[in-house]
This record gives sequence, C-alpha cells and structure tokens, in this order.
Amino acid sequence: RAGIGANYQLNGAWKLRVGLAYDKSPVQDSHRTPRLPDDDRRWVAIGAQYAASPRLAVDVGYAHLFVSDTPSNLLDSPVTRGNLVGTYRSNVNIVSAQVRYSF
Repeated sequence: RAGIGANYQLNGAWKLRVGLAYDKSPVQDSHRTPRLPDDDRRWVAIGAQYAASPRLAVDVGYAHLFVSDTPSNLLDSPVTRGNLVGTYRSNVNIVSAQVRYSF
C-alpha cells in the first residue's frame, strides 16, 4: 500500500485533511471467488477535525475506494462445482466519526 496525505490548519479550531492511496490486492486471479472478489483499490479520502477546546475534539471523515473491475475464470472443481466466469464490479464508501476527550 502506498499513500499520501496532508493536514491543513484552517484556524485555531478547524483542521482539514485529504489523502490518496493505492492498495494492491493480495488475492491472486486463480484464487478469486464470489466470497472474496477483491482487486486493486484506489482511495480518495477527506476529513475534518473540530477542536472545541484543548481537551475535546471531534473528527469526521469520508473515504471512497475505487475497486478495479475484477475478472473471474475458475474452471470446474470440487470448490466451484462448475465453471465460474464473469466480472465483479464494486466500490466502497466509508464514513467515520469520533469524539476525543483528553484528561
């Protein structure tokens, strides 16, 4: 996985975040099944932090993963019980939030 990100302190309370990443799939074509239709992913992420006080901060973030179209070409075996030929299409959206209080 390779990624790059940046934080920008907008003012005393707000911090903005952005990031990009590339994540190579560990799943080889010969082992891809409907249970694990994984392939390479490209991440785009944004986020923000609001520091309400020196002790209290709220973070929110959003990431979208673009997943490459994933081929499947499994021949008849005891696992597949027939040929499995096709293409998987997928994407992922991640929304996150957290509250941090330091004491």
